[in-house]
Amino acid sequence: MTLRERKKRQTMESILAAAREMLSENEYCSITTKEVAARADVGEATLFRYVVNKKNLFLLIYEEFFNDVLQACLDEDAKDTTENGTANYYIGRITTMYTSLAGLYKRDPDSGYVYVRDSFSPEDFGQRGLEQGDRWHDLVERVIRRGQDAGVFRPSPPRLMAQNVHAIYVHEVLATHARRRDPKTIDQRLATRISALAETLTS
Repeated sequence: MTLRERKKRQTMESILAAAREMLSENEYCSITTKEVAARADVGEATLFRYVVNKKNLFLLIYEEFFNDVLQACLDEDAKDTTENGTANYYIGRITTMYTSLAGLYKRDPDSGYVYVRDSFSPEDFGQRGLEQGDRWHDLVERVIRRGQDAGVFRPSPPRLMAQNVHAIYVHEVLATHARRRDPKTIDQRLATRISALAETLTS
C-alpha cells in the first residue's frame, strides 16, 4: 500500500469513527456533515470526496452494525447442536434473531428505515444491502431446514419461508415510519407476527 493510499484509508476511518461517535450521542436528524468533518478533523469538502452525502455516510455505519448483528447470530447458530427440537424451539430461534435485528433498528430508527428502504435501490449501497439480506436469509433458512429435518415444519421451500418471515421485518420497519408507530415496540410487534406466521410453518 502506498503512502497516499494509507492516508486515504486513515482519513476514511477517521470520518467513520467520528460518525459512529456522533450517532451514539445524537439522533441522526440532528447531525450535520459539517459537525462530522470537524470531529474527524477534516474539511467538509474533504468529507464529500469520500462519501456522496450524509445519508450514504450513515448507511455505511449502519452496514457495519448490521454485520455485527449478523455475525453474532451466526456465532450463536454455530453453537446450536439441537437435532430434534420442537416447533416452538425453532420459532424461538428465529424470533430471537429478529429481536436482535430490531434492537439494532431501535438504536437509530431513521438510519434503519433508510437502510431497509434503500436496500432495493440500484445504487452500490443497494446491491450491498441485498447481499447482506441474502446472508441473513441463508441463516433463517438454515433454522427452517433444521425444523423440517426434525419433522416439525412443513416441507415447503425453505428459502420462500425465510423470505416470508423477513418480509414481516421489512413491513414493520416501513410501517413504523409511515404510520408513526413507536420504534421501541417493533420487537414486540415482530414477535407477535412471527408467532402468527408460525401456524403456517408447522406441520
